[in-house]
Amino acid sequence: MSSVTVPLYKRIVEDIVERIDREEFAYGSQLPSRAEMATRYGVSHITVQAALKDLAHLGYVEGRRGAGVYVIHGAHPQPRPQIASSTIVIIGVRQPYNRAPHKDGWAKNVAAGAFEATLQYGFNQTILHPDRLCQESMESLILNRPVGVVIPEGLPGPAVHYWASYLRNAGVPCVVYGDSPDLATFDRVTSDWRHGGRSLAEWLIAQGRRNIIQARPATVEGYWFGPLREGYVSAMLEAGLQPNEVVRFEEAEAWDPTQDGFERRVRRASSCLPEYLSCSVPVDAIMTASDGHVPVFASACRLFGKVPGDDVLVTGYDDYWANLPELEYEPAPPAASVDKHNFEIGERMVKLLLDRTEGKLAASAERIVVLPTVTTYK
Repeated sequence: MSSVTVPLYKRIVEDIVERIDREEFAYGSQLPSRAEMATRYGVSHITVQAALKDLAHLGYVEGRRGAGVYVIHGAHPQPRPQIASSTIVIIGVRQPYNRAPHKDGWAKNVAAGAFEATLQYGFNQTILHPDRLCQESMESLILNRPVGVVIPEGLPGPAVHYWASYLRNAGVPCVVYGDSPDLATFDRVTSDWRHGGRSLAEWLIAQGRRNIIQARPATVEGYWFGPLREGYVSAMLEAGLQPNEVVRFEEAEAWDPTQDGFERRVRRASSCLPEYLSCSVPVDAIMTASDGHVPVFASACRLFGKVPGDDVLVTGYDDYWANLPELEYEPAPPAASVDKHNFEIGERMVKLLLDRTEGKLAASAERIVVLPTVTTYK
């Protein structure tokens, strides 16, 4: 009697089916990579691919482009609601936004851009408040299997990495905002901070300013300041000017909107300026880290007899100066600021997510950069 030889790929299929039935590979879990399976079973990648194709045909697994192979058979699988297949989830706070030609630069506009783009592309949207995220809500989201998830600004850095990793491991496409090193393996959209810093310094130099300093809070260590600094230094050196050291100032632990609170902030800022303003060659421009610091440094300049906007050009970043409550105490505008185009960033995040789900991208993480532009007030 002749014996029938079982093809190698069928043996792999039988083994994986048994492991799924034992719930060693539970419903929703990811199978080992093709390379790991080839090593485990001592076969070629082609044989593994044949086994996975057979398992998918039998309804045990499904491949998710760029995310691996997942078990879809087992105890109590949850049916996917039809509405979820056309829903994009946005983790962020929905707030009113202004689409006028001169939009403000608050971070809320990243989420606002994502909201509008989702609707323009014809998708439903679900909004998860960042303060309400928990394991239970994310598990429910994953079981419903939406089109994907967009995470704009609104979460602290470690939380972005944690939830983006959680979603990726579950096979849910995800796009994040930012460019910190821990986000390098995720699809992301970011502003070009180096370009912003360089453009702002070049603008100041074009106004005839030669002794320019950067000022930033002493306790802030954002990933963005490194490239911002690089842009400033490169512009100064290219113009034959000597870059100054960064001026670090102490900020109050809690923001106080009263006039007394504002005056305390001014005194803190002014305490680091004597060597730059009470000297034989005083600085003629101060690049602050964000628009919120502009009124503080404008008032601090006045304490040294300097007129902001004339003796010293004070610049901001993020372009939201017009919405500051501190204008009641110091109305002088920044000489210039930088618009990161937050609304466009949100729109590009949704486009990137859809490109990923439609298989238009390579398997590696995609990084989209939106160039900021200088906005002048002088």
